[in-house]
Formats: sequence, C-alpha cells, structure tokens
Amino acid sequence: MSRTEPLRLHYISDAYGSLQRVAQRNRQLLRGLCEEVATPQAAEVVVLHVDLRALAPLLQRRPILRRRFCVGLLVWETDRLPSAWQRAVQSLDEVWTPSTYCQKIFARVHPQVRLLPHTIDPPLPIPRAAAARFFSPLELPRDAFVVLTVTKPRDLRKNDALLQQACAFVRRHRPRMHLLQKTLTLPGAPGWRLQHLPGHTIFDANLPRDAMAALYRRADAYASAHHSEGWGLPLADALAAGLPVVAPAYSGNCDFLTPQNSLPVRSIEAPIGDGGQRRQFMPEMRWGHPCRDRLERQLLRAYDGSQDHSLRPLLAQGQRDVRRFDAAATRRRLGALLSALQLSL
Repeated sequence: MSRTEPLRLHYISDAYGSLQRVAQRNRQLLRGLCEEVATPQAAEVVVLHVDLRALAPLLQRRPILRRRFCVGLLVWETDRLPSAWQRAVQSLDEVWTPSTYCQKIFARVHPQVRLLPHTIDPPLPIPRAAAARFFSPLELPRDAFVVLTVTKPRDLRKNDALLQQACAFVRRHRPRMHLLQKTLTLPGAPGWRLQHLPGHTIFDANLPRDAMAALYRRADAYASAHHSEGWGLPLADALAAGLPVVAPAYSGNCDFLTPQNSLPVRSIEAPIGDGGQRRQFMPEMRWGHPCRDRLERQLLRAYDGSQDHSLRPLLAQGQRDVRRFDAAATRRRLGALLSALQLSL
C-alpha cells in the first residue's frame, strides 16, 4: 500500500554565506513536497546541508541523527576527500551533491550519491544606470571595461593571483580593462573596505541580493581562474545575468558552462603541491591548474567580442541554458529524490 501522508523532513544548514543561500532556496522549493518539521526527533529524514568540515562534529554532538535517515547535502573541491572525513560521510544514508564533478568524488567513498544541481535564478531587474549610481563610491574609471570576480581573500583555491596577472597582461593591450574584485572577509560586518590599485579595485563588503544584482549589472564580463569549484554560484549568477564568462573548463561549473555559452580556459589536473597548506587540502590531492596563456586569450576575446558584438550568440545561448537549472527544474528534482526516499523507508 502506498503512503498518503507527506514525508517528515528536518533541514539543518550552516550559516556560511553560500550554503545558507542555497539552503534557503531549497527549503522554499520543498514546500508542498514534504512536511518540514522543527526537530530531528519528529523527522523521518534529516538533511545535513553543512560544510564538510562540520559534518563529523555535528554527528557527534547530536546522537539522535544516528537514529534517523540522514542525507548529506555536500560539496568538495579536490579529486578525493581527506581520509579523516571519510568515515563521517560513509555513516550517512545518502549523499546529495550539485555537480557531476562532486558526484565522482563522493562516489569513491559512498555507494548512494545523487545529483541535486543548485538553482540558477534570474537576476533582479536593475537598470544599468541605476547599478552604476549604486556603485559610484567605487570610483571606477568612467570608460572602464569592468571584469568582475567574486572571491575570498587568501583562498588559494580561488587562484586570484593568476587572474590578476592575466588581467595586467591584457591591460597592456586593452588599457580600458579594469579588474573589480569583490571579497568578503567579515560576514555581517557593515560598510565597505576599498583598495585601489592600477587597473584593479578590491572591495570587501557584505551585500544583499539587490546590491549583488546591481554589481553584475555594472560589470561588462566575469572571470575566474579557480583551481576547482563544487558548483560555482557566482559563475552561475554571471551566466544568468548575460555576461561573458571566462572560467576554467574544470570542476563543478562544467555542468552549466560550456564552449557554446562561455569562454572556457584549459585547465590541467595535477597535484595541488604548494597550494596544499591547509588542513583539508593535502599537497598530493589533485585539482585544476589553468593555463595562463589561454586565460589571457579568453579575456582578450571577452573584451573584443563585447566591443564588436560578436559574442551575442554565445550570450543568448547562456540565457537559454540557465533554464535547465531554474526553480521549476530544482523542484522536480527534489520531488524525485523524496519519492525515491519514501520507497526506501
């Protein structure tokens, strides 16, 4: 006999910015598909949408989770998980992850890994002139061709130094190119912190969604030189905003960025090496190493193609492709995942 009552689900998420954003969107889309309950004690299924570093401590602090069907909604950014964290992942009943890149990583240690791509929402409708006025305190050159990147300071995985070097090279040939580097070091802190360098502005701020939409509207292109991404929310936002996107053809962003809708950069998978100085990233782990000459070439193409309008077909394809990851698609996928869970409980 098939059950008629909705699945009782408890959702636990981190407060970290990108995780919180995705969790809030997922919980909106789950409405009507299940009954979200306030405690794991009342739940049949618990979704643990947390940073992988927090998974084992969470399971240790809350023994009730061991007695529930637990789904980990997780991402990772190298070819393998740290050995110290594998046991916690293996203790889960299922893993959901946004990209095929992450799916392969988790499948090395868990038999049940399912895809749940992040939602790519359309940008808020903010006129370009209003966006420019909103960010006038940035004091960008009036005629600048603004290349935006959203990153984390001192995060070697983001590979900001390479992007800065490539933009500096291109600027010698295209002096109007200006790199705008948006960072966030103090979540929740008020105000902006600005640093002006030749052809390069760094500003650190905690921005609401409408301000971020204005930022994408003000930009002329988006670029990243990352070593790897579990998904790449800023890249997805840039594609949805209709910007030329220059990014490595490697890791989770390959699920939505293609040669037909973006400007891919060749990236060679190799050991992290000197980049593996943090506890979770070991030197022998592998990720992508973007080719600087290809990055420079695609930045030039983004600039020139925006001037002569030759990128219009590529940008139009990007606008069509993001529909594969809209809210309706995520909701359908969530419904399928929950239906499968109901059969296994």
